[in-house]
Amino acid sequence: MPIGVDYSAWMVQDGELKRRYIYTDSKTKQYVATIYLDCKVEKGVADTNTFLSFMFTPFAVVDGLDLGLSLAPLDGGRPAPVGVIVTSVDDGKGCLMSPRTPQGLGLLLSHLLSGKQLKFGIFQGPEQLVDMPFYNDPEFSSLHRQATEKFGKKKSWFGSW
Repeated sequence: MPIGVDYSAWMVQDGELKRRYIYTDSKTKQYVATIYLDCKVEKGVADTNTFLSFMFTPFAVVDGLDLGLSLAPLDGGRPAPVGVIVTSVDDGKGCLMSPRTPQGLGLLLSHLLSGKQLKFGIFQGPEQLVDMPFYNDPEFSSLHRQATEKFGKKKSWFGSW
């Protein structure tokens, strides 16, 4: 089924960047799904911390279900799902997912910061349950940079980001 996506402008408040993506069937114009992206930048003890979460609805899950989330570049990049913490939300009609590890967070964040168009995927083991276009633009990178500069740059073993 061809899927169309409509997305909101970035909402920015206190180091938090939010965007909503609404998906419809391109032929029937019927609602398919919604993704809410929430990126929060906070002042840490020695640097800044970034947190990412994705709420996907409708998608009924059991809390703690072992799922992987992928943001793969549309230009041929292979999905590399990262393990996520899964929580049922919206009276069981949605799923909140956030990366389990700093490495998973770093991979998802690097794809968002690239400004490239992406594909959003949810995996259970090798099976891909969700495969949708994910509009991405350079504005996220600019807004994230402004948020981190407000709190001070994040330093890691591979430099500032």
